[in-house]
Amino acid sequence: MATLMSDEVFHDVAYKAHNRNHLLAAVDEFLDVVTVLPPGEWDPTIRIEPPAAIPSQVSLHSNLHRLCVIINGF
Repeated sequence: MATLMSDEVFHDVAYKAHNRNHLLAAVDEFLDVVTVLPPGEWDPTIRIEPPAAIPSQVSLHSNLHRLCVIINGF
């Protein structure tokens, strides 16, 4: 949850959400463009390959901003 709220745009959308569905839509949008590593012991000798296509922060922020506009009706 802290990772979500540390993103400025997600933070704004979360606080402006009118209901659970708006909040879940914002979480889904955020999770679509991030790479999440499971918790646990990390072996530094194993290299995690980068994704084939790296989503841009601009895309995430524009999608979350669009969602915020939809939520607030303007």
